[in-house]
Amino acid sequence: MCVQEKIIPVAFTLDENFAVQTCVAILSMIRTKNKNTKYFFYLIVSADFNKNISTYFEKIKSIEDFQYKFIYIDSAMFDKQNLMLAHTSNSTYYRLILPEVLSECKCMYHDGDILVEDDLSEMYDIDLEDNYLAGIKAGEEWQNTENSILKKEKFGLPSYDNYIFAGDLTLNLKKMREDNLVENFSNHLSKNYPEQDQDIINMCCYGKIQFLPLRFCILNRYFTNTYLNDFKVPVYSDEEIKLAKEKPAIIHFAGSNIKPWNNLRVMYADKWWMYAKEIMPEEEYIEWYKKAERITERRDWTHFVNQIEKEYSIVLFGFSNVSRNLCDLLLKWGYDILFFTDNDLNKIGLQYNNIEIKKPVELLEIKTPFIVINTSQNYRGDINAQLQAMGIEDKYIVNYYLKNKIYYMSLDKKYYRQEMEEILYAETGIRAEESSNLHDMYKLNLEEEMLKTKYYTQYWWENYLE
Repeated sequence: MCVQEKIIPVAFTLDENFAVQTCVAILSMIRTKNKNTKYFFYLIVSADFNKNISTYFEKIKSIEDFQYKFIYIDSAMFDKQNLMLAHTSNSTYYRLILPEVLSECKCMYHDGDILVEDDLSEMYDIDLEDNYLAGIKAGEEWQNTENSILKKEKFGLPSYDNYIFAGDLTLNLKKMREDNLVENFSNHLSKNYPEQDQDIINMCCYGKIQFLPLRFCILNRYFTNTYLNDFKVPVYSDEEIKLAKEKPAIIHFAGSNIKPWNNLRVMYADKWWMYAKEIMPEEEYIEWYKKAERITERRDWTHFVNQIEKEYSIVLFGFSNVSRNLCDLLLKWGYDILFFTDNDLNKIGLQYNNIEIKKPVELLEIKTPFIVINTSQNYRGDINAQLQAMGIEDKYIVNYYLKNKIYYMSLDKKYYRQEMEEILYAETGIRAEESSNLHDMYKLNLEEEMLKTKYYTQYWWENYLE
């Protein structure tokens, strides 16, 4: 008996800056599908999309059986949206009009920052019944945190017990068209939801959302710890978590500093670069990889302090938890901090450690040699441009890149020692080569509780020290 091929429509939305990433996602899908599964890819782009970018997609076609179609849309209504998440682009909103631009009754949607490790037929075949879509529970949103409660009260989401990730979906396009859901989506565009289109989807589809197993969207930061098992509000069973880790179908690189093209040390980065090498010309691949190396290294404390001359005074641009923690470290290292500065006038005049927050214009009144450290993680480029417009040269602007909880959770284990050395150096000023035993340095110089709360490294410290 002949077995017919299963043709699954798959949609991606993208702009020129996300073409390579989308191609990596597509190539990984093709390489891991079952023999009788066939995907047809719809690429939703703006009308002014640079058609030269299609060479990446043609490269896939030259090495694999790959069928695709570009769908060009008028993106004006999305281009004016305020991006609440700095690592995203306006093309993320294009998924909201999929019921209108595709004639299919049903399709899968995927973000481009994924790797696929298994056939996705099961994800597509889910019986959506009368629901609009199916997705994976966004476990962190289900927790009754202060932020989630405030967001619910401000925007009116009935409950988080239906809330899903919007990066990997199976869509009931027919039902969405019947209920004119695109118009409903459009009415919510101006509300500036913190999670952008993900919040819009969850708000408009509430009560008509079905759940998919975690393995169809497990974030790369969940593999090397027990974070998912430790939720106060249980979301996934232990069996579901175990299966997702042992047999992931989709690995999602969600977060600004844990994507392989920006961070070579994260879980599954090596495999991502393996696919990227097949898609890009050799010179372009080398250029991309070297850029990723530079971005990865500039987060290290070693790299950061090497940019700061001790004879220069320091101004910290931005007054936040990030800048306050950095202030503590710099003071411990013996640096002279003149003041904080911030564009938020409500912060002007406040103090921290007897250091005042002043207006940015007061930078122009400093008479001694100084360096401005830009501590912003989301608006770094805007602030750098502001400083340059004020006449401050690039060589006197230093960017601070935070290694946060998500960063450490996402690490590939082979980088644990290197990252431990960086933490020890930042906190103690002692380089690893100056001590014969990292374990002793850890026990003598750092309090375990501080590591747990400030760096969220207990899991990988324990793994390494074992």
